[in-house]
Amino acid sequence: MAIKYKIIEESLEDSFELIAIHSNLAGYALAYHINEAANLRLVRCANDLELGKVSFPVFKWEDEVKGQSWQLLCNSRKYESSEDAIGLFSKNKTLRTYYLVEERKDIDYFLKITPGNTKFVQDLIRMLIPVPKLTMVYLLDSGTIKAKQNLIFY
Repeated sequence: MAIKYKIIEESLEDSFELIAIHSNLAGYALAYHINEAANLRLVRCANDLELGKVSFPVFKWEDEVKGQSWQLLCNSRKYESSEDAIGLFSKNKTLRTYYLVEERKDIDYFLKITPGNTKFVQDLIRMLIPVPKLTMVYLLDSGTIKAKQNLIFY
């Protein structure tokens, strides 16, 4: 089941840190490894983030002790679509990839931490580097992302 989120313009200015993760792991496996390495409690949300006709899985944890919100977002989703055509290939099916942040197709996952704390995030990155099957982990400047509204939801 998917849910639509309403974006509030003031929230675009909120302070958050983004960690870019390159990995071929499935979302649930990545959330498990992040939980183990960084002592987090990310769990799959009941409702996915829906953008248009595509839904992206979300893993979330609200750390009430530190007052932080953690969200693991998948950047790409593949869907099979059928195209109507005339002739021999009238029932042609194609596999199409949709991206949460179109200009950063190279990133597989985003780990969003609200409110942001750069020193803490650098320590977190050091904890995530030894995780198996993570190709690359680094801090991403959220100001460089044009589709920032896709990353901000409640």
